Amino acid sequence: MASTSSTSTTAGAGLKNLTVTDAVRSDLVAAFVAFRGFHASDISGTRPGSVYEAEDLSSGTYWALADFSPSASAPQQVLVGMQDGGQEGLFKKVGAGGSWTVSVGSAPTQCAQHTFFPAAVVTLWALAQAPPACG
Repeated sequence: MASTSSTSTTAGAGLKNLTVTDAVRSDLVAAFVAFRGFHASDISGTRPGSVYEAEDLSSGTYWALADFSPSASAPQQVLVGMQDGGQEGLFKKVGAGGSWTVSVGSAPTQCAQHTFFPAAVVTLWALAQAPPACG
């Protein structure tokens, strides 16, 4: 489920920056947990200020980005798996009723962001420039 209220729109790019709802946040957590093979109790939620969502109005594609926090009871293998960008989820779905597909970040995190998201989404969210090491 995607939010329909916008915080801003980028003219000419056909993108709408969406306000992330609790329902979307919950869907992202569930998709991340399933993709990583974690137990729901291993993740305490998203890190404050880390969740973004946008809609490509021309294609009906939704994009999202979130960093996740391990729970206090998460096992060591989860804690290790969430290092070096492994706490970052990159998401895409087609259509408001679609399911989120997930990719996991890497170190440095900007490399994965610039590879996964279209340039217009990176610009809309004002994400950091990709370092030269990304190629």
